[in-house]
Amino acid sequence: MKKTVKEYTAEKVAEAIKNKSQDQVPGAGDGTTTVVETEDSKNADISKAFFKALATNQGMGEAQKKIREQYKAKAQTIGTPDEGGVLVPLTVDANIRTQLEYISPIRQIARVISNAPARLQLPSADGGNAYWVAEAALIPETEVNFAVKELVPEKLASRIKGITLEFLQDAAINPSAQALLENQLAQKAALVENQAFVNGDGADKPFGFRSSAVTPLTLAQAGAALAWSDLLALQFKLSTAYRNQGVYVMSSAALAKVIGLKDTAGRPLYINSITESGANTLLGRPVYIVDEIPTTGTTPNFVTEVWYGVFSDYVIGDRLGTTFDLGTSGDDFDRAVYTLRMLKRVGGVPTSNNFAKLTGVTLA
Repeated sequence: MKKTVKEYTAEKVAEAIKNKSQDQVPGAGDGTTTVVETEDSKNADISKAFFKALATNQGMGEAQKKIREQYKAKAQTIGTPDEGGVLVPLTVDANIRTQLEYISPIRQIARVISNAPARLQLPSADGGNAYWVAEAALIPETEVNFAVKELVPEKLASRIKGITLEFLQDAAINPSAQALLENQLAQKAALVENQAFVNGDGADKPFGFRSSAVTPLTLAQAGAALAWSDLLALQFKLSTAYRNQGVYVMSSAALAKVIGLKDTAGRPLYINSITESGANTLLGRPVYIVDEIPTTGTTPNFVTEVWYGVFSDYVIGDRLGTTFDLGTSGDDFDRAVYTLRMLKRVGGVPTSNNFAKLTGVTLA
């Protein structure tokens, strides 16, 4: 049957539209659709499978296989399987460490090694000399004594009671629920590890900067009350090479005494940052609040310390391979809830004595 001009034109238009559609849609020409899986979507699927397996107690073997492949692909060091619990996805581990850094002031100013081995020997340089040397003269050896500081990540446990299976199932499909869980675990861990970064004695915990691992330069508050000259003298306890790298570290109680101080020209010593991410400053140097620095004495003679030092010489080591463990304790079984335990390994050690301490800071 002979086609009319109108029918012929309509047929060609339809054919052109079809060809154009095939050019624009991947796989349309052969009737298939090509979907490229991104790394983010792959990580999201692994996290979803992990929390689903944690809630249902099914499929954890396959989830763990994929998680270990994640770590291997990133060349990350992980703990051994006999440490207990199940390995969390790499993204969950990273999210928890990000929260720890946000919460912990020491992590913000320390040097953090994010993929620490089981033991790491850190050289602590002490001494050394420099020389002017004549042309063609023998160059003397610079004498530097290296004392080894060993960074050993210790086991830190954090747990949340009252977790329901329904919440874990929500965490499998709801990023906000997952983020809430990660944040709560990180908050609990941050409080414990920050205490160790300050006061730890190295016995199954990190060495703190107030421990025997540091021999700080020390001076006492000169008068009956804290004065700006005390804080300036503290800063100048460090030599010039280190002074400009230093930061102030003090408790909230000490800060309350610092805020009102002014120099001899009436200018405030403490300046608030104009940005949320910037540090407040004291005498031009950053200030960090660490409430784990203790207050001692009795009413009304309470005293505390103010520190100034190169806190980047404090090294924190995170050993990757955070694990979760789900179980019951106390009356969990009767209430149909569970206790979620997180295990991670973290170490901390000062690698120099570039610290100064102002003692006897009165709080009355």
